[in-house]
Amino acid sequence: MADWYRRKTWSKDDESDFLSRLDRARKRSRAQYLRIQATELLETEEPENIEAARSLLERVLTEYPENTSERSSAFYSLGDVSRFKGDNVRALSYYRAAVDFEAENPSVQTNAFLSYSELIVKDEHRENYDFVEQLIHSRTPHMILPIQKYKAFSILSIIYRQKMDLEKAEYYAALADQNAALENSGFRYHKDLGLVEKRDADLDRLVSGI
Repeated sequence: MADWYRRKTWSKDDESDFLSRLDRARKRSRAQYLRIQATELLETEEPENIEAARSLLERVLTEYPENTSERSSAFYSLGDVSRFKGDNVRALSYYRAAVDFEAENPSVQTNAFLSYSELIVKDEHRENYDFVEQLIHSRTPHMILPIQKYKAFSILSIIYRQKMDLEKAEYYAALADQNAALENSGFRYHKDLGLVEKRDADLDRLVSGI
């Protein structure tokens, strides 16, 4: 049986039972339970569940502002909520909030920097390219998954192509290709973890300059 905070449905009974259990949980764990449940609902990609996830994530921010370990993840997931709804401007705002928070709290790290950077290049916010370039370079030493490297190096290639630095553009395009082609993540017990299952057509198109 799934944990009570990992539901994939959100009926009135689901919500009532979750909130009842949340009230009985230790206060220091409640923000985490809210965030995990929101993430589970987000993964269903069902509009009604997306809205429920948004409400739970906003509770993390408003009711537990002192919880630094969950705050960045809440911003990050709210960015995903906004992106799902087609509001890229708000999504960028939430992703940037997560990025800025993590800059001040380096012990807390999410993939918000990648989602922010990806959306910046896809929507061609060129005024932010310098920031994204610096951001990705600062996070590169900490990236371990092929999917992270594929996206990050693709983004750098796109930025350098726009700057007409074709040597660097080709260099990072090649690194992106290498990571996309990997069939083994390098982990002893999780060899499939973080592999690129499907390439991003929009990123690939921008990398090629089309």
